[in-house]
Amino acid sequence: MDRLTIEPLDPPRIQQFLRNYFAYFAQQRPSEFTPELADKLFWQLAGNQQLSEVWRVWQAAGASFMQFWTADDIPRENPNVYKKTSGRQDRIWKECRHDPRGLLKLVANPYLLFLMTTLYARYGELPLSRIDLFGRFVKVLLEREEVEKARCREYVPEREGLLQQLKRLAWQLQSRSGDLREARTVLSRTEASQTLAEPALEFAAAANLLELNRDSVRFSHQLLQEFFTAQRFKEERDNGLEAAQLWPADCWWESNGWEEAAKLAAEYEADPQPFLQWLAAGNPKLAAEIAREQGLLNDDLFAEFRSQWQSAITDIKNYPNPHELHAISTVLAWLDWDKRQGIGLNAVGLPDIDWVEVQAGKFIYQKGERLTLPTYYMSRYPVTNTQFQAFIADGGYDTDTWWERLKKPSLPDHRWTEGNRPVDNVGWYECIAFCRWLSIQLGYEVRLPTEKEWEKAARGEDGREYPWEGEFQSERCNAEKHLKETSAVGIYPQGQSPYELQDMAGNAWEWCLNKYDEPTMLDPDASNDRRVVRGGSWFFNSEYCRSSLRFNRNPLGGNFNLGFRLCCFPPIEH
Repeated sequence: MDRLTIEPLDPPRIQQFLRNYFAYFAQQRPSEFTPELADKLFWQLAGNQQLSEVWRVWQAAGASFMQFWTADDIPRENPNVYKKTSGRQDRIWKECRHDPRGLLKLVANPYLLFLMTTLYARYGELPLSRIDLFGRFVKVLLEREEVEKARCREYVPEREGLLQQLKRLAWQLQSRSGDLREARTVLSRTEASQTLAEPALEFAAAANLLELNRDSVRFSHQLLQEFFTAQRFKEERDNGLEAAQLWPADCWWESNGWEEAAKLAAEYEADPQPFLQWLAAGNPKLAAEIAREQGLLNDDLFAEFRSQWQSAITDIKNYPNPHELHAISTVLAWLDWDKRQGIGLNAVGLPDIDWVEVQAGKFIYQKGERLTLPTYYMSRYPVTNTQFQAFIADGGYDTDTWWERLKKPSLPDHRWTEGNRPVDNVGWYECIAFCRWLSIQLGYEVRLPTEKEWEKAARGEDGREYPWEGEFQSERCNAEKHLKETSAVGIYPQGQSPYELQDMAGNAWEWCLNKYDEPTMLDPDASNDRRVVRGGSWFFNSEYCRSSLRFNRNPLGGNFNLGFRLCCFPPIEH
């Protein structure tokens, strides 16, 4: 028979359908419906209610609604949206725009859009649980198809048997995935028919659960495949499946397409804790991430793994891959299990600074100049989020004493908030205020290092190009975007300086005390004259990680790869 294929609906058409639908029912049943429900549902389908705020910024910048949904990146001209949006808004847009699991892709099918809208109208909302949402959705799809087929006296499979077969088919398809962004894989029709007989395949396709071509079979939406896969996990675990079989030990930290199905599986389980403990043996970070999302993360859940994960973070011999250490250290931060000296708070709630002595003597500065500095101390690590948060919690931004002759910005919006990572997005003025506060708390002066002090601490006395001897080695620091974000301090001990200072190359740029164009000027002022930063960051290449490289920033301008470490002079209390 002739077949009509309907073009998928784009987001503007989806929005228009919803507005028409709810405008009609608002007239017919005003006590139950309002026109505002249309936009509320649309942005929920889009994946993030905050996305509507981002759209208003784009709209004010002159972008069209279609451009908002079709642009590959933030426009910098015609119109220049990039200039108007914040980093947080850009991240929200990119995550939703390129999300293969977005429900807008599902409801681009007009029939499925109508069903999703009907579900929303029936219950007054879409369930926050994707298991509940897709459970209701699949139930409606099957019920409608069963009624229609029965009326036409066509084949109707037994529902429970069909659901079991769909779970097995989903597991087969998921097992062929190798990519987080596109896990919706394809089976040959011949192979799929060994799990679902042809009549059942045709029925599932008619119900919009599967897409059938002459030679291939796949689910109609990625989340449907993962929904059915999630329900198969328990049976596979009972049959002896180990998490390490899905996330091999040599690359468990890499996304491979099973992650979303595992998240749904945890939602599906009546008691998710056994599943999460099973998962933690193979993928600690994913298990902890799911536990956080479900409000289950506590000391007891993963207690059996605590000592193993804590020892791993400093065990370079057995855990040589920085990506693995990065994943484990993130879990330790979420659980507040990273108890290394120098990265958290002491017994009285003040930053626990691990001071390292830099002995008096000569050193090579810049291109060969020989200078001499007295003995001083530097913090082994950059100031961490936990340590900076103590300043904020003590009213640091509300106490004028710390901000004398400084410009005070609003509270920083940190890109990454794990307590063991270097604090980011802090300007030079904020670093000075923090040092003033900490000096009073400790009873001796703490300040930013001058760039001469910073360079000696990084290069030693022999003028190394990097904190270690020899050429740049990517495995010795977090640079060149290979982790794509900041990492916990101190997970690259093989890249330490001659004085055993950590992270002096990469991770986060570090503010120095002096001005860039007038290096002898150390006193704070509100001039906005650019101040020195040193060391490079995760975002910059090896050239910027050289220990002698001078770079600068506006003192008011923090960003996602800019932090600081501390310096002081004797006497010091150890």
